[in-house]
Amino acid sequence: MSNLFRKLFPSKEMREYRKMHRKHRKELVKHAKETGEWDWCWLHQSVIMQIRHMYEYYSAGNNVWQVDESRLKVVDQLQRILDMEEEINRLEDDHLGLEWIDHGDRIEFIKPDDYREKSDAKEKRILELYQEIYSSIGRDIHWWWD
Repeated sequence: MSNLFRKLFPSKEMREYRKMHRKHRKELVKHAKETGEWDWCWLHQSVIMQIRHMYEYYSAGNNVWQVDESRLKVVDQLQRILDMEEEINRLEDDHLGLEWIDHGDRIEFIKPDDYREKSDAKEKRILELYQEIYSSIGRDIHWWWD
């Protein structure tokens, strides 16, 4: 009888969890429909999406059965991965001082003197961040369960 009562009148925590779960499922279905097996970036976006979903789940704490000590550790690990992804996005958007002039029929690019060194350092840092993200996932994934 109590199971029927809980199904008919779920707690506020359970309603919030179900709402979040529906939102995540819709986002995942939309992403799956735009599949790109040939594109490494699609795979990376899939991984980061799932990490973000897990972060939202553990951060909200709705329907999480872990004690706060282990849950907060998982939240920190997931947040660290999302921070690295944010740094990758910031680096990819950085133009390193590259300027362009539109002459109508052609575009002229003006590169600063140290453009090559900055570009190489940026690419090296991005590669390090990708390696750190996936090694962190591999190291910690066994602890991300509820």
